[in-house]
Amino acid sequence: MDMSGMQLLNVWLHCLSLRGVEPTLVNVPESLRHAMQGLDCR
Repeated sequence: MDMSGMQLLNVWLHCLSLRGVEPTLVNVPESLRHAMQGLDCR
């Protein structure tokens, strides 16, 4: 997954949380999890 895909996923997850849905990602590789924590698209 490139940075554009990670940013899109991060924004999508944030939009879901704004609507009251608490999304949970499963089976995410540790390297991807660390990369996504560094994003701040909010």
